[in-house]
Amino acid sequence: MVMEQAETRLTEEEGRVKMYLHPEIMSHLMKTCQKVLIQEHAALLQDEFQNLLDNDRQDDLARMYSLLSRIPEGLEPLRRKFETHVRNAGLSAVEKVANEGGDALDPKVYVDALLEVHSRYQILVNVAFKGEAEFVRSLDNVCCPYTLMIQSEGL
Repeated sequence: MVMEQAETRLTEEEGRVKMYLHPEIMSHLMKTCQKVLIQEHAALLQDEFQNLLDNDRQDDLARMYSLLSRIPEGLEPLRRKFETHVRNAGLSAVEKVANEGGDALDPKVYVDALLEVHSRYQILVNVAFKGEAEFVRSLDNVCCPYTLMIQSEGL
């Protein structure tokens, strides 16, 4: 709700500038609006990120990404939390497969479990985070080591 209101206010201000003020004012006014509406509340938004991830709230994640991408260093805490979240999901998937399969488990099952995790979060990165390179890198950093670990252990 708060994020929607911030988006609405930013859009309204852009519209007012276009209608009533000189275009040179746009940059300064938008920086001020972003400071007041986003930067001053960035910590609160960033704290809510994990809850949105846990509940798979893609629309809200996209809105949060859109808002925080407007301020310097607004996305870095999200990237770290995202990487940790995906790492935990990957570990959980591997652990689940290991518990269900016992000792005679085909390595393909591990790889398939990791690919499923990667695919799920790849969709989230593409939709909510607009395929941003740093989120893609975070996802790949987490999923690739698991695959390498599984292959190196000869599972």
